[in-house]
Amino acid sequence: MSWLYRYRLNASYEKVTLGRYPDLTLKAARAKRDDLAAQVADGKSPAQEIKKAKAGSASDPTVQEFGERYFQEQVVRNWKKPAHIRRYLDNEIYPALGGKPLKEITALDVQAIVYRKRDHGRIAAAMQLRGVMKQMFDYAIEVQQATMNPAAMVATRYIGKARKRSRVLTPQEIRLYLHTIYQSNIRRQFKLALHILLLTLSRKSELSASRRSCTTSLTPNSSKSIFPLRPPAVRNVSRSSFRNGFVTGTISDKLSATRPAGRETRAVSRP
Repeated sequence: MSWLYRYRLNASYEKVTLGRYPDLTLKAARAKRDDLAAQVADGKSPAQEIKKAKAGSASDPTVQEFGERYFQEQVVRNWKKPAHIRRYLDNEIYPALGGKPLKEITALDVQAIVYRKRDHGRIAAAMQLRGVMKQMFDYAIEVQQATMNPAAMVATRYIGKARKRSRVLTPQEIRLYLHTIYQSNIRRQFKLALHILLLTLSRKSELSASRRSCTTSLTPNSSKSIFPLRPPAVRNVSRSSFRNGFVTGTISDKLSATRPAGRETRAVSRP
């Protein structure tokens, strides 16, 4: 058995479920009814507001409610890999601002979580976090859920500039890396794949999506840029263990190739 509130608005009857009895007491049910009656007196439909809230499009949604709407309607549809946006929403934005009404968020609220990331030395992450919030509020303005973009008021020049990655491995570190690989008990094809990653300076995803396209070329899918293969890399590619056209092991189950017909050094494409 449940408590129901029936009311008339714009010449039609509507009803709202307040809660189940006895979980919701008579006193609590009357309190909820009075709150809803105040909305009806202002010309609002509680039933429609509840439906909109469930769909993430309430007239006054919280940051988390609208964030989920933004993620489903914009990010999932337009981003091939939206995992980083999901991370920023769940780990940074929702814990700090999720329960607040979207329209009440100020530039200081955005600044607080962005500067916290900046002050921990994560300049690039702070810039990305600010970008995610700016895009979310841009969409909120587009769908009439907000009138201003507080993230746009947080100037990027005060967050900082992402520094270029200039760290390089020393000869001693390279020797230690290779010694550790070849002294380990992992399979030989794994050792060669890890060695190829170092020699080509490619990412693991590039290597795993590559296929042999010429005598000694590894071509990542949908890539047009190239970088040269040095002779040691050619030898390691040639010695790699292939079965049915695919490298076996956890490094890649997609790296396909055939044995080289010669020693000519070509190029490896890189996205």
